[in-house]
Amino acid sequence: MIWAAWRQQRLIILVWVSAVAALVGYMLVVAFAYQNDTHLLATHHCGTAAKFVSHFCNVRRTSQANDRSQIAHIVGALYVLPLLGGALLGAPLVASEIDRKTNRLAWTQGVSRTRWLVWKWTVAATAVALPMAGLVVAVVWWRVAVGRADVMMPANFDFTGVVIIGYTLFSFALGVALGALLRHTLLAVLGTAVGFGLFRWWVEVGLRPHFAAPLTVRSTVFPTVPGWFLSEGLVSLRGASATRVNELYRHCSYLVYRRGGITAPTQPMRFKACLVAHHIEYAVVYQPFSRYWAFQGIETAIFGVAALLLLGATVWIVRWWRA
Repeated sequence: MIWAAWRQQRLIILVWVSAVAALVGYMLVVAFAYQNDTHLLATHHCGTAAKFVSHFCNVRRTSQANDRSQIAHIVGALYVLPLLGGALLGAPLVASEIDRKTNRLAWTQGVSRTRWLVWKWTVAATAVALPMAGLVVAVVWWRVAVGRADVMMPANFDFTGVVIIGYTLFSFALGVALGALLRHTLLAVLGTAVGFGLFRWWVEVGLRPHFAAPLTVRSTVFPTVPGWFLSEGLVSLRGASATRVNELYRHCSYLVYRRGGITAPTQPMRFKACLVAHHIEYAVVYQPFSRYWAFQGIETAIFGVAALLLLGATVWIVRWWRA
């Protein structure tokens, strides 16, 4: 069964592996170019006033800006890649068998429907996941090389750890399930795109902020938090209402910045003193960077369990097919 499943899917698997390998190669080329431009700008002191407008520095800054543009394209590709795995390998896995009627041949050779599906699913899922595991290793180095180290932020969290493997397996399993349900490859691809996008958005917005109780920092100056910023606001140490707090904040702002009579260098200090006098502080709610791998594990488990549930649903659907 393994050999038969491989022979049936080897072309599309090779296309998938080649696509992931090509992306890794592109990432390495861009990362080395970015590091080289950054190094040259630093060694030639292009940040100083004397060298800022030199021809060499202008060329290197233009090159670095082009590198950043290519980095943005790579990030976009990393976001789309899990969906591509589902559409490329998942959706046609069962739906194409229905189109060609080859499932009937397999079932008349003494192979049960469940065994037929599970072996095809396992071979294809392994082929989907293994290249993504290699990609994860490459991204760990690449994100540091191109200066995307703030991994807890949503813009980087989704592709900088093992969670991208969970995304890919879920997308693949969703494509297989929809292919079995709809029995049409194109409809399964479209359904996978919609379903994957909605589920991923729900987990990021609705679940991820609550994987662990967020931390809160209070300060008379707006604090810089080491992690994923969730929300901010003004609070009263004496329990004043939100309306009253906003009124006091506007009052201090008017006294210090708009009324006049206070010199610019002393304005921040006077504004802070006004907030302290009215017992007002900034409050920032965030998830710290130290929870990055814990959050990666939780989210990967969510998508992995969802993929297994979809496999169970697919088995149930196929068992109730009419041959």
